[in-house]
Amino acid sequence: MTRSIDLAPEERSAVERLLGRALADNESIQIVVQKEPDLAARRAAVEKIRELAKGKSLGGKSIRELLDEDRK
Repeated sequence: MTRSIDLAPEERSAVERLLGRALADNESIQIVVQKEPDLAARRAAVEKIRELAKGKSLGGKSIRELLDEDRK
């Protein structure tokens, strides 16, 4: 998702502090935000998938086989 915005004065100041320099008036910047994964939720989901994978099948293949294929 891409969107363009003008920075508010306090946002511009914060970006300039991060960059260690002043922004030019016509300068474009791109900020990418990455969220830290919720490791507890991820581990719970993995455990649930492993439990579901025991003895289940889809299209003639076990869930375990499908998961192993996905890792390759």
